[in-house]
Amino acid sequence: MNATYGQKLADLMLPECFSWQDAGDTDVGDPREHEYLAIYTPSDEAEYETVRDVPVKVRVFRDIDASMFSVDAAGLAYDGSAHEPAVSSAIVPEGSYSVGYRDNVSAGEATAVVSGEGFYRGSCELEFAIAKATPGYEVPAPVEAAYGQTLSDVALPKGFSWQDDPSTSVGDAGEHEFLATFTPGDAANYEVVRDVPVKVRVFRDIDASMFSVDAAGLAYDGSAHEPAVSSAVVPEESYSVGYRDNVSAGEATAVVSGKGFYRGSCELEFAIAKATPDYEAPAPVEAAYGQRLSDVALPKGFSWQDGDIVVDWYGKKTLFVRFTPNDQANYNSIDGIPVDVVVRHKDLKIAEIKFEGSQFEYTGHLVKPSPTIAMDGESLVEGVDYSVEYRNNVLPGKAEALVCGMGRFAGSSVGVSFDIVRSAGNYIALPGHWATGSGGWWYPYDNGGYPANEWCIIDDACYHFNGSGYMQTGWLNLGGTWYYLSGSGIMQTGWQKIGGSWYWLDDSGAMASGWRVVDGSYCHFDGSGAMQTGWLSTGGAWYYLSGSGVMQTGWQVIGGAKYHFDDSGAMASGWSVIDGSYYYFDGSGAMQTGWLNRGGAWYWLGDSGAMATGWQSIGGAKYWFDDSGAMATGWKWIDGSCYYFDGSGAMQASKWIDGSYVDSDGRWDQSA
Repeated sequence: MNATYGQKLADLMLPECFSWQDAGDTDVGDPREHEYLAIYTPSDEAEYETVRDVPVKVRVFRDIDASMFSVDAAGLAYDGSAHEPAVSSAIVPEGSYSVGYRDNVSAGEATAVVSGEGFYRGSCELEFAIAKATPGYEVPAPVEAAYGQTLSDVALPKGFSWQDDPSTSVGDAGEHEFLATFTPGDAANYEVVRDVPVKVRVFRDIDASMFSVDAAGLAYDGSAHEPAVSSAVVPEESYSVGYRDNVSAGEATAVVSGKGFYRGSCELEFAIAKATPDYEAPAPVEAAYGQRLSDVALPKGFSWQDGDIVVDWYGKKTLFVRFTPNDQANYNSIDGIPVDVVVRHKDLKIAEIKFEGSQFEYTGHLVKPSPTIAMDGESLVEGVDYSVEYRNNVLPGKAEALVCGMGRFAGSSVGVSFDIVRSAGNYIALPGHWATGSGGWWYPYDNGGYPANEWCIIDDACYHFNGSGYMQTGWLNLGGTWYYLSGSGIMQTGWQKIGGSWYWLDDSGAMASGWRVVDGSYCHFDGSGAMQTGWLSTGGAWYYLSGSGVMQTGWQVIGGAKYHFDDSGAMASGWSVIDGSYYYFDGSGAMQTGWLNRGGAWYWLGDSGAMATGWQSIGGAKYWFDDSGAMATGWKWIDGSCYYFDGSGAMQASKWIDGSYVDSDGRWDQSA
């Protein structure tokens, strides 16, 4: 029979009539087959003997567990093959178990699965470790970086990363060593390698701020200038210098090129000053009075410092010139070189003198035409070269201008004549005086004669003298045009109140009649020239003129009634559209309000006079007026509803009409 390791004989059930002869607390023993003694007691003990020493075989089995075994896995490391380390037991005989393996190739936790055999049964698992292998790798070749970068900016070969802090600066230009970490692609089976040394070659781009040029005192001398270039940043052996445009005066360039760990190039500007030229000062020069210095010739290379100076002296005067060398690009101009200028006198008698015309109109005042004077092709200047005095230059006749030299023309003079005339239409009076005679006032001229049958301007006022030479006053008609002369004979202009009426006379003195625009407003003057006010009918239209005579436009309230006048001043009558609304004006032009019957239709004009349309409440009743303003009566469809209006136009509500019912809102109730 079968038993489990650790049981006692008392734990084993024997067949009926059998019992253990050996003690019941006897251990069943180790796993294997054992023999114990039993007693057979027959059921009929009276007839049969009890049999002792009956041998019974007991097969003992034991369950295995991990504590019974050990695994010899020391030194195991991943190599791509399956690892099967030896499993041994001090308890279970070697032939009583078999071993299988699981997850025993890759690094990490592997398992030995032990299965019992024979008198050992069950299975258990033994964990053992496979260590990661050390990977093979090649130390990276030196890598390049730019000055100012950090390690995080510098790429490493695949599998490598910076072990040093990635924010670490790569340092100055040159070669530096930093530590990296190698992480294999199969990180599950291979160790990460640290402390891998990597060389970093740091390059720096140069720029002009790193260098200086010692170019003090350089000036053009025809040779190439190569001033020293130095740097407090870049080592001397790490750059070379070339030069450009370094012969002529002006901006030159030092071209610096990086070497070794310094790359690129930059340009440094430096100045080569212009040189001072050699020259010989000019001898004294001659000039004409009135000339500009710019017209006075100098030796080649010389020019006047102030060419606008006009020669206004006689004799010798020292002025200054500038020397400009031929090679202005490389040599400076020299200012302040003294030169004597010698000037000799001239005579105006040989000058060409002209007036704008040969005759000049009489003005009653001094006539002073300005002459144009030229000599040797040069125009002379009044107040500088000459002055002018006049003689006999008021009355008509021959007058004279005396040209007197000044400056370079001092001591020289010449007279020139011109004519003063009094042409037809020139009303300015000749010199005279007022006198009275039998016919009134007249104006005899000092040299004989007097104005007659003509206009005459005396002391800036305009007068008219009749055929006998006497001054006229009051109304005067000349050629169909009316003029008004005051009691003192002066011709009037502008607004004048005469005989209780207002008149308007234009700048020529002519009286206005009919419509006339005065000071921007329309006024009307009757045939006599009198300004009109109040109502005016002309050209088939009515107009209204204010008390000041101004034609009215727009809305006006006159005599308690309201009128409208269009932009031409014409009064509105009948229907008129004003600012988008209809109004009605009766035959007198007065605006109508309230109820209006025209053409068999009734209209409602509100207090403003504007014609009403649509729904209106008037005197407690509701009315409706169509777009023409006509009042509705009888049945009328409005906005989809039917309403009834009686003969007065009032809308009906809440009643039966012609067998139909209208509700409280006046709508026909078709369901009633």
